[in-house]
Amino acid sequence: MKLDKYKIIYFVCMALIGIYSFYSYFTGTGLSGWLIQLQFEFFGEALLKLTILLTFVILMIPLEIARYILVKKSLTDDNNDALLKDGQVFNGVTWIKSLSVPKLAGVFALALLPAILGYGIYSYYYAQNRRS
Repeated sequence: MKLDKYKIIYFVCMALIGIYSFYSYFTGTGLSGWLIQLQFEFFGEALLKLTILLTFVILMIPLEIARYILVKKSLTDDNNDALLKDGQVFNGVTWIKSLSVPKLAGVFALALLPAILGYGIYSYYYAQNRRS
C-alpha cells in the first residue's frame, strides 16, 4: 500500500493537533485554557474529555476544509494516487500559480480565518476580564 504525501501531511497535522490539544489542556494555556475558563463560567466545572475534544475539533476545522477543497476540486484522488484528470501528478506550487489574484487572496483568507477569529474572541474575553 502506497501512501501519498498528502495523506502523510494530513496525518502529521492530525498528530500535531492532538499533541497540542493535550499539551494545552495539561498546562491550562492556549485554546484549552480558554475553553476551561468558559466551562467554569457556564457549568461551574471543567470536563477533561469535553475540553480536549473541543480543542481537537476546533483545530481540525481548517484542515478538513482544505481536504474538502482538494477533493472537491479533483486535485487528489481518493485512491491514494494524487493524480489530476489528465494523469499528471498534482503539484501544489503549479496549482497556486494557476490561481487568479482574487482566488489566491480567498485561499489565504480562509487559511488565516481561524487565527483571526481566535484572536478576536480572545481579545474580547481578555477585555471583559480586565474590566471585572
